[in-house]
Amino acid sequence: MITLEELSKNYLKYKYRYLADNSQRAYDQNMRFLLERCESINDLTRPNLNNIINESGRLKTKNLRKAVIDNFIEWCVKEGHINESIETEVYKTRAEKHETNILTMSEYQLQVLLSSVDNGLIRDILNIGFYMGLRINEIVHCRPSWIVNEGKFLRVGDLYIWNLQDEFHPKSQKEHDTPIAIPSKVKRIFERGKRKTQKYDRIFGYNSDSTLRQHLKEHFQALPKPLCNNFTAHHMRHSCISYWLNEKRVPVQEVQRLARHARMETTMRYYHPDNEAHLDAFSG
Repeated sequence: MITLEELSKNYLKYKYRYLADNSQRAYDQNMRFLLERCESINDLTRPNLNNIINESGRLKTKNLRKAVIDNFIEWCVKEGHINESIETEVYKTRAEKHETNILTMSEYQLQVLLSSVDNGLIRDILNIGFYMGLRINEIVHCRPSWIVNEGKFLRVGDLYIWNLQDEFHPKSQKEHDTPIAIPSKVKRIFERGKRKTQKYDRIFGYNSDSTLRQHLKEHFQALPKPLCNNFTAHHMRHSCISYWLNEKRVPVQEVQRLARHARMETTMRYYHPDNEAHLDAFSG
């Protein structure tokens, strides 16, 4: 019978084909953390995994550890080493639940933020992040060749295109066609980008994730408190999912496809319920 350590090595070898360097380090660190606490496959039980995930005092670390372990378990099931998937859970304190709930931006807050931004490129990126939920590295590497189906979709996850043109590796290992026709202003952004010859042959002209994150962070200071204190570029993705579910009542299965999540559970971790939307849903 294969040992858990051998299983971990095979899994990481498989994942390293698709992960960027910083993601590889995160996966390696969390898998070593798992091996230090589990001696065999038989130790991969729900109580044990929940204890391992929630051993950290930081919510960000717990969420990352859960994502790595969940993906490892899914791979083990797919390869036939485990019979069935294991549902894990992040335990949140009251303060963590409050902190998570306030780190989403409404459409109204987006419009207020846009009114304070003079840079047209940053305005476009804020709209893309809010309405499409693209990750920052996807925005940075976005090319005209990703626009498909007569400009109606953005093909995110095309391994051939990405590996052919640069060293960037997609987080997802499958191709996904993400709609860009809604709302219409998002479609116009991509139409402009496709017509123009951009720096680095990329639609938004950025060559560095960190540079774009820093530029966005400076503009996030215009958000109201306490949102401005901790809001990051990745929270645009949280805002996107919550917007389509809360304000537009789009079916969760469609939002899952928009977010390009393999599991519904992942989408729901990004979703932050709004009390008014919840009340309106049950109003006559």
